[in-house]
Amino acid sequence: MSKRIVILGAGYAGIEAAKNLNKKFRKDPDVQIDLINDRDKHILLTELHEVAGNRVDKSGVEISLDQLFENTKVNVIKDKIIDFDLANNKLSSSDQEYEFDHLILGVGSEPTYYNIPGMEHNAFTLWSEDDAVEIREHVRNMFKQAANESDLEKRKKMLTFVIGGGGFTGIETAGELAEWFDDLCQTYDISRSEVELIVVEALERILPVLCDKQCDYAEEYLSEELDVEIIDGYAICNVTKDYIEISETGADNDQRRRINSKTVIWTGGIKGKEVLKQTDLELSKDNRIKVDKYLQTTKYDNVYAIGDNALFTHDRERPLPQLVEAATQAGECAAENIEAKLKNKSLE
Repeated sequence: MSKRIVILGAGYAGIEAAKNLNKKFRKDPDVQIDLINDRDKHILLTELHEVAGNRVDKSGVEISLDQLFENTKVNVIKDKIIDFDLANNKLSSSDQEYEFDHLILGVGSEPTYYNIPGMEHNAFTLWSEDDAVEIREHVRNMFKQAANESDLEKRKKMLTFVIGGGGFTGIETAGELAEWFDDLCQTYDISRSEVELIVVEALERILPVLCDKQCDYAEEYLSEELDVEIIDGYAICNVTKDYIEISETGADNDQRRRINSKTVIWTGGIKGKEVLKQTDLELSKDNRIKVDKYLQTTKYDNVYAIGDNALFTHDRERPLPQLVEAATQAGECAAENIEAKLKNKSLE
């Protein structure tokens, strides 16, 4: 009896799942593997800061799915799924229906703004290659305008850049921009001392998933070598086109500090994509799907969640962080357990 495995989403986790399933079933004519994605490319999200910082062109973070899975049994389907009937093993787009025996959900995530006034409309995000290009061109334009601006207050706003969020994305973006600023200053004849690059992190330290020693080293390097100001323990509480307001985490919002800037890049939080609300799965408040230790959803044992979509709580009772390393391991794990099910072996 033939079995159809559907992977929804071609992020890091979905790609890893597809590659592993292909290895396991490439010689099995009874197993079909479909990879459904709303684009025909895989985007290297962890490299977007290199586009924003003018190190590589956006084509450098795009990988063709057809080329990636050429000469494999993975069938790449470009389509956008909008409806889920998981009880009856069906997915639907606007004009197509897909049946499955086993489903792996890896549709990825999107920025969340925590209801911070003005954040969604006045800040840049770094969640696509187009976002990265927009940031790159805006930063370049700020230097260009500042070079011809005689009003010192306006010039200072143009040359002050704020990154909201001190996780990996925020810190990598800060490092990339800091290095590019040296070239921009030379191009537009601007003193490097005029340029401010600030990272605002609501927690007590940046890179919270690392140990204290690594965090301290990163903060010291950013500050002393790259001239990046780190403001930790402060939350952004308002964003406008000309300034942001921050307040000490947990303190009265009346005690606000203003930072004048025309550039805010928000990297401070993500949530599962809104489409997941169309499922009847058990979701967390940030749209992550609750799974067991085998990455099976709590409602259907033939539906798995991986990558940013999976809310997997490990032995320390903390959710696994939404990082590439966790995503690729989850993709491999889901593939292993689908193989185990099809071959009547124990799950891992």
